Amino acid sequence: MSRLKHAWTHSPWSSCWSSGSCRAWHGLLALLVLAWGLATPAYALKPITINGDIERVEITSLGELHEGKGDTFQIDTATGVDGAAGRMGVRASTLGTNPNWLVFALTNPTDKTIEIWLTADRYNVVGSGVISPDLDARRIETVSNSSGYAPERIKSDRSDIFRLTIERGQTITYVAELASERFARVYLWKPLEFEQKQRDRQLFNGIMLGIGFYLLNNLFSHVGLLNTWPPILSAA
Repeated sequence: MSRLKHAWTHSPWSSCWSSGSCRAWHGLLALLVLAWGLATPAYALKPITINGDIERVEITSLGELHEGKGDTFQIDTATGVDGAAGRMGVRASTLGTNPNWLVFALTNPTDKTIEIWLTADRYNVVGSGVISPDLDARRIETVSNSSGYAPERIKSDRSDIFRLTIERGQTITYVAELASERFARVYLWKPLEFEQKQRDRQLFNGIMLGIGFYLLNNLFSHVGLLNTWPPILSAA
């Protein structure tokens, strides 16, 4: 221990620390490190690359989910092709509320404008609840964007649909205000593929409804014969 003390006493660091100059340099270095940490973003929003070949992609897990931010929400935008990032702020559709938010970014590396639909199904168990499901309720209230064309709501009774338009070379950050406390599954769809899916679903529902009526009619017929019901009841 005495040797360590002797070595420190006769070292140049001892006189530097005693004079206070080293402590001043250490304090300045600490301030520089703190300033760099504050200036550097805590995270960078990674944009989702889209092109004309995309049919469907779920972005619920690719975006960022935020809750408890109040009726005013601010977020750093994704970095564009020029390497610059900004900051955007949005307000809830109803002041004084505390909605959940979904943040995501899209980048279009192609040489043409791309139109894609943002959708959230209202008749889906996920996001509707099991004990008291809120089917037919809105899943997405509004969608805001950092630049470019404003998202446009498309009228639909079964889904929340927003038309997103991204010009060539653009990177756009979107903030979706969710209409429920539950987080619904949100997808990006190619418009033609989504419309085809809706037609296929309607056809399937019609076939299942017809099969159900056919089986129910056969059931009443057999029960009527066994119980000698009047013909009008058996036919029902």
